[in-house]
Amino acid sequence: MTSTVPRYGGQEPAGLITRIEAEDRVALASAVRAEAESGGASHIVGLTGPPGAGKSTLAGALIEAAR
Repeated sequence: MTSTVPRYGGQEPAGLITRIEAEDRVALASAVRAEAESGGASHIVGLTGPPGAGKSTLAGALIEAAR
């Protein structure tokens, strides 16, 4: 049996997690934009963190980059 892992914006999900942890917002926004342009289905993204960590700012930036 062959196991496949979906690719998002041309990147493996583990790579995206690494970019998120490294706060590489440019690469993450590029991946989100590429996925949006591919005509894929919508996705649900969860952001967690303490108050003031920048969750809303990041969500806003991702939405703007995907448009």
